[in-house]
Amino acid sequence: MLGVGRILPAVRAFAAAGLASLAFFAAPQCLADDLGPILELGRGHGFPELGGHFPPHGYNNASITQQGDLNRATASQTGWLNLVQVQQSGTGNIANLEQTGALQAIFLSQTGSNNRADISQVGLLNVANVSQNGMNNVAEIQQAGIGLRVNIVQNGNNGYARVIQH
Repeated sequence: MLGVGRILPAVRAFAAAGLASLAFFAAPQCLADDLGPILELGRGHGFPELGGHFPPHGYNNASITQQGDLNRATASQTGWLNLVQVQQSGTGNIANLEQTGALQAIFLSQTGSNNRADISQVGLLNVANVSQNGMNNVAEIQQAGIGLRVNIVQNGNNGYARVIQH
């Protein structure tokens, strides 16, 4: 499993580097690239804490490592200082990952065959940590808010986990 303990130092470092910048964005302002509603999670236009807008884009980081055949990973990040780390080993594993907001992290490890993870996060300081070992496991996560955490460990075959947090 990718270390949950590794996220706290990373978040602290991001926060130390960017809290002053976040204060700037807390004032109501009109951003030309406002993302509008996030329909998948039933949210309106941006965050009230940011004057109805989303944070600026930038300093996102994604790392995807794949070993084996027919593994697929898609990561989409909009916002500021988000992190995605994916490790896939085996055959036919699928990862669909989406983050909108700031200072969020997704850690995903898939070992085996035909495992699937669909993770969507909107907000600030959210963390999803998923470890799938086996075959045909499914993990579905939707998080929208501030400081939400989820940890899913699937060892074995044909497991199903779904977490929705708002």
